[in-house]
Amino acid sequence: MKKNLIKTNQNAITLVALVLTIIILLILAGISISVLTNQGLFIQASKAKKETQRAQVTEWLNLKLIEEQANNPTGTPEEIIEETRLASKGNAELAKMGKNVVVDENTSTIEDGEQVAIYFYVQVDEDVYKVEMAGAKFIGEAGKFPPVIKLESITSTTNSITVKIKASRNEEGKIEFYIKKEGETEYNSKYTAEGEEAKGLEYTFTGLEQNKTYSIKIVATAQNGQVKEYTKEITTAKQLVIEIKITPESATVQIGETLDLAVTISPEDAYNRSITWNSSNPDVATIDQNGKVTAVTEGTTTITAIAQDGSNVQGSCTIKVEDSILYLYNEGDECNDVTGGWTFRGVANGANGESISKQTNHFLLLRSRRKRRPRIYGILLNFCIFYY
Repeated sequence: MKKNLIKTNQNAITLVALVLTIIILLILAGISISVLTNQGLFIQASKAKKETQRAQVTEWLNLKLIEEQANNPTGTPEEIIEETRLASKGNAELAKMGKNVVVDENTSTIEDGEQVAIYFYVQVDEDVYKVEMAGAKFIGEAGKFPPVIKLESITSTTNSITVKIKASRNEEGKIEFYIKKEGETEYNSKYTAEGEEAKGLEYTFTGLEQNKTYSIKIVATAQNGQVKEYTKEITTAKQLVIEIKITPESATVQIGETLDLAVTISPEDAYNRSITWNSSNPDVATIDQNGKVTAVTEGTTTITAIAQDGSNVQGSCTIKVEDSILYLYNEGDECNDVTGGWTFRGVANGANGESISKQTNHFLLLRSRRKRRPRIYGILLNFCIFYY
């Protein structure tokens, strides 16, 4: 009994020594233990087999496509792709390349909600292939496709951005909306849609600043864990000028006089409140960029204030320029000689609308093309002429 136990222990020691020797030899040969586990050799072999299978399927589908093109050199893409689909469906050679081979029942021109060139799919086991006029290719494993995000529209106002998206291959997944303003480094999460809503929705970012560039990020995560991101930059709109009002709306100014115009610009939050002043007839009256009118000569002109924000909104007022006004007034014989250059323009009305004459001891109206300070100039029919 004792001899048998000693013999068993010796055998165990010998086996352990053998395993250790093999491991040491493998390490010295540059082969890690993981190569012999499910992380190494067997996975590599399986991967190589899968790549070989994909290459064979792709080559077979491309050869079939070329064959149908040769059979029908004048055929349309629709005819050639359909004939290739029919030739692939139920084909014995293709069926041998996998345990489960499925060819689409029909061709299509819609993929992930978008119009594309005519094509059909072939699935060999879990691998999916796309066949189109450009050729056949492996596009992924069924159930492992990343989601697809299609931006249908994006618009902005002065304080908001609205995005409308459609998602596919996102069953039971979610869509997250993020935003980042120019100058910021981090995105801010704003909304998460899940379930049916994650297939497509419209979302509006609010409370934004006008004329600022924002980066919008949309992240779709499918149930299989695949993630797709979409980013887009857009600048919010500027608040344009809506109305310009000039005060007064009309005025009469004497030659040589000035008048300051006031302007009201609406709305108050207009991004660019700059205006340019303009006179339709600067020979009658000029206007500077501070809104000061200077009367030049008799006539009428229109003063306009034009917004410089691209809206072309403008306000206007009418300016009438008249000669300097003089009156005759009964002051006795103390006036000096009449100064030349005055032009008689008729009889003015009195305060109550009555006609003014020397008999009523009121004013008689004259006009002049020269401006002078109020002073008495001389005697005319017992009336003195003075500038008003």
